[in-house]
Amino acid sequence: MKSSIILSFLLTLATVGKSQWTTSGSNLYWNVTGGKLGIGTSSPTNTLDVIQNAFVNAVFRITSTNAPNSGVVEAYASSIGGFLESNITPTVNVRVGSRTNNDFYLASNNTNWMVIKTSGKIGINNTSPNYQLDVNGIVNATGFYLNGSPFTTGSGWSLTGNAGTVDGTNFIGTSDNVPLSFRVNNIKSGRIDPALYSTFFGAYAGSFNTTGYENTAIGYAALNFNTSGNQNGAIGVGALNLNTTGSGNNAMGFSALSGNTTGTSNTAIGGSALQSNTNGFGNTSIGLAALAWNTTGGYNTAIGYSSGPSTSSSGLSNTTAIGNGATPTATNTIVIGNSGVTSIGGQVSWSTLSDGRFKTNVNEDVLGLDFIKKLRPVSYDLNTEAFDKFTGAYDKLQKTKNQSTMDISQSEVEKPNPIRRTGLIAQEVEIVLKSSGKIFSGLVTPQSEKDHYSLRYSDFVMPLIRSVQELSNQITKQNGRIDSLTNVIKTLKGQPNTGQMGNSLLQGQAVLNQNFPNPFSSNTQISMVIPETTQSATLMITNLQGAQLKSIVINSKGNVSITINDSDFGAGIYLYSLIVNNQLVDTKRMVLTN
Repeated sequence: MKSSIILSFLLTLATVGKSQWTTSGSNLYWNVTGGKLGIGTSSPTNTLDVIQNAFVNAVFRITSTNAPNSGVVEAYASSIGGFLESNITPTVNVRVGSRTNNDFYLASNNTNWMVIKTSGKIGINNTSPNYQLDVNGIVNATGFYLNGSPFTTGSGWSLTGNAGTVDGTNFIGTSDNVPLSFRVNNIKSGRIDPALYSTFFGAYAGSFNTTGYENTAIGYAALNFNTSGNQNGAIGVGALNLNTTGSGNNAMGFSALSGNTTGTSNTAIGGSALQSNTNGFGNTSIGLAALAWNTTGGYNTAIGYSSGPSTSSSGLSNTTAIGNGATPTATNTIVIGNSGVTSIGGQVSWSTLSDGRFKTNVNEDVLGLDFIKKLRPVSYDLNTEAFDKFTGAYDKLQKTKNQSTMDISQSEVEKPNPIRRTGLIAQEVEIVLKSSGKIFSGLVTPQSEKDHYSLRYSDFVMPLIRSVQELSNQITKQNGRIDSLTNVIKTLKGQPNTGQMGNSLLQGQAVLNQNFPNPFSSNTQISMVIPETTQSATLMITNLQGAQLKSIVINSKGNVSITINDSDFGAGIYLYSLIVNNQLVDTKRMVLTN
């Protein structure tokens, strides 16, 4: 109201005086002809013109004419960098803001409620916007457009839960062939990809997957770095974390197969199982830290806590470890239990493949009595701690405990009482074998400096059998010599011969003896007694099926010996029978080897 009175007063003065006013160095002009008032200009072109020559100073200007494109309202305040500008020309319509590099605020009650940053980001109830439009509060809008298309919210999904949903009608997802992705704190945390048949849940799970298909990962960083590996399954924090191109792997447990990069067809169940594997393949591990230190080895199997090769044997292949801490030390070996195990058993004895259909190059060069006589059976105590440190089982167990989040102490495993053992010393057996010049499968020598000697005691049965046979032959020969000497003595004494052979002859009985040697590889001798009263005698040889292979007519009487050669038959088991006067006397077996 005051400004209107002052303006009216000034116009009145100008009309009356019809001349220029000068006050305190500022000029006020009245254009009598046009009826225009000018401040700072002697040629006002608008009803009120307020002009400041320098742009850096404050300016207020109101212009209005009949021309349709020249109406302007301008106000500049350079000290605060703000301006108000209105122009109906096509280039600029309305502008409110700042011409300088300053943010523009809208305020009320001396509080900033809206800001336009110099970067172009707009904040409402937020003076530090992070997005083009950043609103702190609830927005209620109608006719909202998203990417140029009307955005219809419908009933929507509430952040606090929904009711009245219809199964098969309401869902969260996509209706086109586009993956459904989830993020937490702007981190990839879930993806369902129908094109690659892959599913990922968990922060960073499968976050780098590009072309790998049929993968499933559940857990933080599971299959995180996988790019093109296919058909992998990972469940657990860090499971298969570093896998890039490896395929066909399955991991369940924290850090299971976490170090695998290109290895394929591995299965790990248990925390840290196969965690160091990089490109090893075909491995199977079940148990906490099972096969945890395998890196490049393949076809290994480990079942049990901390089972499998140690850190120093990380490249072994085709090993099997069953039981707590079972530690193979060489390729192609099986270990059951650790050094604390005192008994391994079952309801039946252990069986070994023994089928003649699959045995070739069969020879009788088996160690015998001379080998057995040189062995030194001993009793001893086993230093299990030293053995575990040598194989790496001790260090492996300690590392497993340190890495595990569970409280596992040695006291939880009952330590067995020391037992006195009996056996042989493998190094001594090795010396005996070297002196014999023969090969013996019962001795297992180390394959590396981290491997140890061992003995297959079951293989000692063969030398023992051969020893018994050799002793039996010696006894037979000695008995024959004794009989001969006895007969000589009795003859010298003028007494009748009462030995077995002599008795048979005197009593007119036929006798068939066991061939010697038996088994044989080249030839064997069959001895018999043919009484003097014999009219006919035949030695008949058949196979086990009863087919006659050879018939030998015996014309001699008394003590008779027949030689059988290997050229007459092939390797196998045969029956030979003595028939005297068309009566079967006896039947025995003989074995022919290659």
